[in-house]
Amino acid sequence: MDPGPAQDGPAVVPLDQPGTALPWLLGSKAADPARAARAGLPVLPGIVIPYRAAGDTFALRRARTSSPTAAPALSSYGRPRRGRTRR
Repeated sequence: MDPGPAQDGPAVVPLDQPGTALPWLLGSKAADPARAARAGLPVLPGIVIPYRAAGDTFALRRARTSSPTAAPALSSYGRPRRGRTRR
């Protein structure tokens, strides 16, 4: 049974949000690109899933990118792609 959304915070945090550059909050793998972006270095847009949200299947199922080119299989534009096997 799905317990619903977690109360500890959002399930997905964009790297350009305030606080993302703090390693103790979301981890160093998220903090490093966030700090680089704030320093003016070119960094691809991205998101981080906080470890507390990893079990929040209710919110994670609704997490989608708004860019059709970022991750076409996960994009909110159109239907999700199905993997095809090559022969």
